[in-house]
Amino acid sequence: MRLAIRIATQPRASSSISQLNPNFSLSQSNSRSQFNGSLFSWNQLKPHSTKCNFPKLRHKWKQYQGINHWEGLLDPLDDNLRREILRYGHFVDATYSSFDFDPSSLTYAMCVHSKNSLFNHCGLTNYGYRLTKFLHVTYGIHVPSWINKIYKWSCIRSSWIGYVAICQNKKEINRLGRRDVVIAFRGTITWLEWLENLRASLTHLPGHVVAKDGVAPMVQKGFLSLYTSKTTKHASLQEMVREEIGRVIQTYTNEPLSLTLTGHSLGVALAILSAYDITATFENAPMVTVVSFGGPRVGNESFRKQLEQSGIKILRIVNSDDVVTKVPGLVVNLDDVASNEDVHVGIWSRWLNKHVENTQLVYGDIGQELRLSSKELPYLNKGDVTNYGYRLTKYLHVTCGIHMPWWMINKIYKWSCIQSSWIGYVAICQSKKEINQLGRRDVVIAFKGTITWMEWLENLRASLTHFPGHVVAKDGVGPMVQKGFLSLYTSKTTKHASLQEMVREEIGRVIQTYTNEPLSLTLTGHSLGVALAILSAYDITATFENAPMVTVVSFGGPRVGNESFRKQLEQSGIKILRIVNSDDVVTKVPGLVVNLDDVASNEDVHVGIWSRWLNKHVENTQLVYGDIGQELRLSSKELPYLNKGDVDVS
Repeated sequence: MRLAIRIATQPRASSSISQLNPNFSLSQSNSRSQFNGSLFSWNQLKPHSTKCNFPKLRHKWKQYQGINHWEGLLDPLDDNLRREILRYGHFVDATYSSFDFDPSSLTYAMCVHSKNSLFNHCGLTNYGYRLTKFLHVTYGIHVPSWINKIYKWSCIRSSWIGYVAICQNKKEINRLGRRDVVIAFRGTITWLEWLENLRASLTHLPGHVVAKDGVAPMVQKGFLSLYTSKTTKHASLQEMVREEIGRVIQTYTNEPLSLTLTGHSLGVALAILSAYDITATFENAPMVTVVSFGGPRVGNESFRKQLEQSGIKILRIVNSDDVVTKVPGLVVNLDDVASNEDVHVGIWSRWLNKHVENTQLVYGDIGQELRLSSKELPYLNKGDVTNYGYRLTKYLHVTCGIHMPWWMINKIYKWSCIQSSWIGYVAICQSKKEINQLGRRDVVIAFKGTITWMEWLENLRASLTHFPGHVVAKDGVGPMVQKGFLSLYTSKTTKHASLQEMVREEIGRVIQTYTNEPLSLTLTGHSLGVALAILSAYDITATFENAPMVTVVSFGGPRVGNESFRKQLEQSGIKILRIVNSDDVVTKVPGLVVNLDDVASNEDVHVGIWSRWLNKHVENTQLVYGDIGQELRLSSKELPYLNKGDVDVS
């Protein structure tokens, strides 16, 4: 079954990305490795080596760096450009996964790795780049001293924001057709950065003369503050970028060179300001390209024109649902009105344009846009093979069992009519090398968590219900599971098969195809996805007598069934690893967990009889769940995965 993808037409220089298929998932993750507040949340579980079969660009490299504004490459998205976007996305992801988020740490807001080890820790060693300089921002906002006394971390005036890396591998230089220099920036993390973001009014760029009409290049005040602020102890980001790029240009002056600045959110603003500053500072600057992931607006229309005149090429990768790309300020375009042949209209529009610009809240959208939509999920390509050696073979959907009164909701909210949604996929390991390392052919079934409002309603159906096809025990307590989860797993319509039917069909085919070799089924998911993974695992072992070993890797999953269901899972041989965050409430719901075994085994006859009676009647409330699987408990407060001994604060 294939997911149908509708490519919506996009306004002004936007393109679909229907062929985009990242080598990492765009999913929700914790703050160590996320593109916060946007679609671009890269997978935390990186491969040990990022061995990419990227195409040779050589003589065409300038086209892929935007010399012709990516004409003919965006719609449909050129496969080589797609790979280059993903490659630069990995560089940005490394800025998040290397940041120390712990305010109680001595190295808070710094990089947790040294310059020599960062790429190794982040799985980027095979890209052929060498990290040459860490970059920091200094905050221009000064907070009251009484806040500094209460919150020690508020005293921090500078934080690690990114790095400069230079391609050193001869084979990679030959593939790219030039020596590439990457400057990567992370997004907003610290509270002072958030405060700087809120300074949304426009301000003049230093060193620029105001035009006759009073409208010169202007940029957001907070972004400019982060780029230019410094103290006696900390150089400004502007000074660090100029120093390093000056050295790079001087060192590699006799060979083809490119500067690629990339970032996410706030990092995009800093990348654009850096790119503009580089071209304004160095007359012999090489070609400068900005690859922007979910970036905000940075400056006014005059600033946009200055960027174009400077020859800077900007590719804006935008998620339609990301509010960050629509702020700060307003975008007013009166060009069409101003060109009207009616003299009175023309004079009026020019007057209005001037006075609107003077509000210092009117921004201009910058660069060539490549628009994504998380609703259409265009980044999945069923036929592609990723670096992990798996081939995606089937899309999975859930059908909601709840039906809302048409007269009450469906006529008001058209999207409420949707009864089925994409929930995950099945992927089979195909790489011989990977199969050899694993010792078997692995089949992965992955599920997402709750997103749609109908899924949320199903989650709220927290009472337990008997699993179909199972005989209720004499005491009335058989295997029972949460009613909403079971509804999502078994519901179907005349147009949509149930998730249960899709799983059975695909796994039956897989078992039959690979019956003569070692095989494993690994089901994984997050939140609601864990519940569906466990139900699928149980159903597979109950349906197929020759089912291979079945394992569930659970990330922040809720309780699924009662104690009897837990015992059934154990008897079926299903192995479940529950990865739990101590602060995650989802892992503590739904229902109650009551364990009276210790009391029931009491030698006192009266206590034993009473406890067994109580246990039976508590079970019958249909709200008593059992915790399932082997637990691995983490704490976001302790952040045990950070190795503070491997730190370079230079």
